[in-house]
Amino acid sequence: MTPERLAVIRRREAALVQLSRIMSKREGEIMNAGIPPLSSIPEYVGSVFIDRFSAVPLRAIFKLHFPAVTQVIDLTYGRGRFWRWDWPFLLIGVDHDGGITHVVEPTVFYHLDSCSPEQVVAACYRSKHQPEVAVIDPPFLHGAPQSGQSTSSTGMHVDYHSVRRSEDVMQNYRGMLATAWELGCRGVVVKCKDTIASNKYVPIEAMVTLELSRAGFALVDKAVFVPATALPIDPKWRNIAHFRRQESYYLVGRRIPTTTPRRPHEHLSSRLP
Repeated sequence: MTPERLAVIRRREAALVQLSRIMSKREGEIMNAGIPPLSSIPEYVGSVFIDRFSAVPLRAIFKLHFPAVTQVIDLTYGRGRFWRWDWPFLLIGVDHDGGITHVVEPTVFYHLDSCSPEQVVAACYRSKHQPEVAVIDPPFLHGAPQSGQSTSSTGMHVDYHSVRRSEDVMQNYRGMLATAWELGCRGVVVKCKDTIASNKYVPIEAMVTLELSRAGFALVDKAVFVPATALPIDPKWRNIAHFRRQESYYLVGRRIPTTTPRRPHEHLSSRLP
């Protein structure tokens, strides 16, 4: 490759990086503006949501599947972008990082050293909270190379440095689904996204669906969310082997009834202080 050709390629890559930064800044400005209240949004019953806000499909899911819940727990609260809408229930946020600035403040926030089932259940037990639905949106990878570290330029999991492989992502899902079961939640909403790892397609959505049933929840519905922002042109187009994943999935699960029901926290109450 000639030096002139190499210089052209580098200039194009620099321009794409600058464009990506501009798009991210504009998206942040839009997010800060918030979304209209639920009452001002017309009814929408389709399963595919093309929108700027990831909160839109979540809001529709609660309106359709969980309209009468009084307590909800978000096991991966982060900054709280999911909750830029007029939610009509007590919202419990859980996260291991207490230094994140919340975009939306939950009703109650638990800053825990570990979001293990035992710690989360103990926190709810002490506060006498009994969430009916758990929301799960752990960090996910996109386009991870063979080294296992994500190459995503969006910084979507900058606060989760331990999540470097799809196996780590799935371990997070398993742990949080177990937490939802231990809490006695009758429903879960799980956001996930297929990914590419080590040049192989990883069907995270199918894997999470399987984990739902293993955790004791039946899949009852699914929504697809496509951000209304275009992906930047990839300068390495000729070298990629898979389409870039832009869509994400919202899986709705309901607790599978057991033949021997027990009271919430009954199995852990003897170990709690």
